[in-house]
Amino acid sequence: MRSALTEAAHSVRGSKNYLGALYRRTASRKGKKRAGIVVAHAMLRISYYLLPEKKCM
Repeated sequence: MRSALTEAAHSVRGSKNYLGALYRRTASRKGKKRAGIVVAHAMLRISYYLLPEKKCM
């Protein structure tokens, strides 16, 4: 699960949304690897809050 989320996080780096901005902000301060983990964690938090409410279906 970690590798899938990290791969998705690295693919979002060029997008113009919250996750892309988070990646670029973190990568400038802490590096690309850490930025991938930070964005993957943000994705996991978003999915955690969406699943119980059944908004993603």
